[in-house]
Amino acid sequence: MRTNWRVPRFVLLAILALAAIPAAQRNLRNPAISVGAALLVISVVINAHGAFSSATLDWNFTQRPLPAAMLDWSRPQFLAGWISER
Repeated sequence: MRTNWRVPRFVLLAILALAAIPAAQRNLRNPAISVGAALLVISVVINAHGAFSSATLDWNFTQRPLPAAMLDWSRPQFLAGWISER
């Protein structure tokens, strides 16, 4: 099943959700917008680190896509540069 239809729908849903908030409350003092902005920043930092980190690339070559390595959460791929080796 193709999943490329999900991203445009989530973007549309986010736009509609922001449009539903009254204009006077659309600022960072609104808890929903603050949490959303914080989660967005965290997501960008984690994904950027994973995209440009050599530790993530090393994780790909040392772990190999074995089921045991993929399900081991002691050193996940996206945190490979921030968590030390075992």
